[in-house]
Amino acid sequence: MKKLIIIALILIAGLTTFGQDNKTLAGEMAKKAVELMDNTSVDDAIPLLEEAKKLDPGTYKYDYEMGYAYTMKQDYPKALEIYKKVIKYKDANDQCYQMLGNLYDYNGDPASAIKAYDKGLKKFPTSGILYLEKGAIYNMQKQYNEALNLYET
Repeated sequence: MKKLIIIALILIAGLTTFGQDNKTLAGEMAKKAVELMDNTSVDDAIPLLEEAKKLDPGTYKYDYEMGYAYTMKQDYPKALEIYKKVIKYKDANDQCYQMLGNLYDYNGDPASAIKAYDKGLKKFPTSGILYLEKGAIYNMQKQYNEALNLYET
C-alpha cells in the first residue's frame, strides 16, 4: 500500500509540474518529503528524496533530508554514512557538520564528534551551533571549563 501511495505522489507531482525544470520538480518533491516526515511518514519520504536527488544531484539538501529521515528512524549508522557524503558537497553548511557530529555522538563516539565539529569550525569559524554542540560533548565528559569556554564563544 505504501508503494502505491509513493508512486501516486510521484505521478501527481509529475503531472502538476509538467513543463518545470528538474531542479524545481526536485525541490517540490523534497518539500513533500519533509511534510511527510513532519507527519511521521518517514518511510514514505525517503523514496521521494531519492528521486529528487536523481533530478538535481548537485545539491546537498536531498541527502541532508534523507540523512535526517534515517536519524528519525534511529538508523544512526545509515544516517552517519549519508552525512559523511553530505559534507563533501561544496554548498554544505554548518548544520551538515552539526548532524555529522551528533551522529557520531549518538553512535557512542564523542571523539569523532569533536573532530567533525572542529572540521566544521575550520570552514565556519563563527558557527554558534558547532560551538554549542562541541561544548555539550565536553559538558557530558565533565570538562566544564572547556564547555564553558565553547559556550561563551
